[in-house]
Amino acid sequence: MVGKYAIIGGTGRAGSTSLFRYLSDHPEVCGSSVKETKFFIRAAADPGSASLEDYKTYYHCYSNDAKILLEATPAYLHRGKDIAPVIARLIPDARFIFILRDPVIRFHTIYRNHCNENWLNGASFDEFTSLALEHYSRDLLTNTVRGEKLSPGECAARLLRTGCYARFLPEFFKHFPQDNICILFFENLLDCPATLVKNTARFLKIDPAFFNNYSFSIANKTRDARWKAIYQIALRMNRRFESTLNQHPDLRRLLLGIYHGLNVSKTDREFISDETFQRLHSFFAPFNHELFALLQHHPVDTRFPTWVGKGMKT
Repeated sequence: MVGKYAIIGGTGRAGSTSLFRYLSDHPEVCGSSVKETKFFIRAAADPGSASLEDYKTYYHCYSNDAKILLEATPAYLHRGKDIAPVIARLIPDARFIFILRDPVIRFHTIYRNHCNENWLNGASFDEFTSLALEHYSRDLLTNTVRGEKLSPGECAARLLRTGCYARFLPEFFKHFPQDNICILFFENLLDCPATLVKNTARFLKIDPAFFNNYSFSIANKTRDARWKAIYQIALRMNRRFESTLNQHPDLRRLLLGIYHGLNVSKTDREFISDETFQRLHSFFAPFNHELFALLQHHPVDTRFPTWVGKGMKT
């Protein structure tokens, strides 16, 4: 039996890894061999060469009971203009899950994650925010030539723009029926993971009772590295052996425990100054209100967090 395709399409740093692993543990779900196939990013670059048979190679189902073939590539959301039409052509009945997070807090988490890389040159979060706002342009992604190297300011602005969810979701609404799109919120995943995941299971038409006694652990939590070189090595090793580690979750947990003991810093980088918080809040507020208006016409089976613009959907 060939299952239906479901895609966790965004957003990054909002619990997509945890959600992917929870759902992949379900006996009726076959998770992709690597969480982020990025297949449709490549397919959008050369639409004529993409085929469903190529996409199927990411799924190695060991049971004929799989009703859902699941992947999670968070970058699909903000590339929807190019990607949604390609998915619609290859998988017209695809189901999408988008999990969103307060864009201010998410932007700070993105900064912390990129602190483990070298291109920030030691910039503080205040400096990173100023750089992003200075270089921000709504047309940045579409005006950038593919493969062109971006400046640090342009990179920061691109990352800032990925939090403007209301600008990207309509591309998927345009190509897929609203019943095929599920909108979730990271805050609700933290608050009550069982409720959110069971609701998602119902959306996918798989048995939610599987999660009655399930242990919900957090995956891919943002942590600060003591040594960047070790972080980069670990990142490369994970990419190389991800498929194997996905088949052996106990081994993954063991290796993660060793890495965290060796290279996770105890330094607290959670602080956001009031001034920077207000600058980001002011920037994202129009987009958050736009998101709230957009979702009034879309079935959202969950509470709206306060950052969306309203405390509860009416």
